[in-house]
Amino acid sequence: MSFAVDIENLSFTWPKQDTPTLTIPRWQVAQGEHVFLQGHSGSGKSTLLNLLCGVLVANNGRLSVLDHELNQLSSRQRDRFRARKLGVIFQQFNLLPYLTAKENIQLGQWFTDRANAIKPHTDASEHFEQLTTSLGLNQQLLNKQASTLSVGQQQRVAVARALICQPQLIIADEPTSALDTEHRDRFIDLLLTQSRAHKASVIFVSHDRSLAGAFHSQINMQELNRGHIEQEVSHVS
Repeated sequence: MSFAVDIENLSFTWPKQDTPTLTIPRWQVAQGEHVFLQGHSGSGKSTLLNLLCGVLVANNGRLSVLDHELNQLSSRQRDRFRARKLGVIFQQFNLLPYLTAKENIQLGQWFTDRANAIKPHTDASEHFEQLTTSLGLNQQLLNKQASTLSVGQQQRVAVARALICQPQLIIADEPTSALDTEHRDRFIDLLLTQSRAHKASVIFVSHDRSLAGAFHSQINMQELNRGHIEQEVSHVS
């Protein structure tokens, strides 16, 4: 079986701290699997996502993402890997305020060389139109500067940017937090439909447990992260 994520004896400790923030003995995500990850603030989920994206580097253990050993890559190599292989949707939208919504979505196409990526000059293609329409992004909205968009609109643009190049692994951190029920359901349907079509794996973080049933598996950070459990025991004792 091929794994999108393969972790073994992984640990991460922030500088000037004695106790690891994250300790994961074993965790695997199969290629094409959709995982719902939940956990309260401070459970280590943000640290885990940053490790999976190559933003942080583990102190110990093995972390393989899409058959790439991230701990063995340079910072530049990890940046390139993230741009080419991952679709990342964080709570912070990271849109360029002086660009239009359409231009922000197109940015995702410039940073990948995947053969199936759609080039920016063909942004009127069926794929672009299907993606943006499914997210409720009409032409008028696409032509607006990102700085003028509402929070919910900015989040939908960020989603489109992450999905436009059909990534092999989608990492989403609370992506529906600013969406109303209609757009939330539309986003979930689009995300899972796109991932199934391209056999992409999904790691989806949310506090909204009502969404968990749409995913293949569910995992709680408090169970996954042994470091968090050890910290709680230490605090109690």
